[in-house]
Amino acid sequence: DVVDHQLSSYLETHGITHHFGAQERILVYITPRSNSHEMIKSAGTIADSFHAQMTVVYVKKRGISAGDEAELQDSLALARSAGAVTEILDGEDPVDTLLDFARVHGITQLFIGHTQRSKGWNRHDPVRQLIRRSQGMDIRIFPQ
Repeated sequence: DVVDHQLSSYLETHGITHHFGAQERILVYITPRSNSHEMIKSAGTIADSFHAQMTVVYVKKRGISAGDEAELQDSLALARSAGAVTEILDGEDPVDTLLDFARVHGITQLFIGHTQRSKGWNRHDPVRQLIRRSQGMDIRIFPQ
């Protein structure tokens, strides 16, 4: 924490806007259909190994079913029991919302799910956008 504080002060003093962290910070992005339990368990193992901070987030969608809502609440409860901070984010574009949160919080690793039923990656694919725009972060993709 001391090194992170000193590093943040140095970056601010020298006008460097890209956040670098001395400590690993893991962000797990869940959706009702993601393999969230596997992602949370894997992220928890890595967080324990690195003494890292783990955050689990969901970007709010309108009109989800009661079943999907129950799945989300179950995943968030699992995350909290694993020692993660949980956040429900609000934003129009999940990619923008997730990356904005990640940058503000100095995230170094991002865990996301991706459907295996995709018909190839096009430039509008959210995972491809995350990969292209996630400078300074490692991305781990879990099949759904």
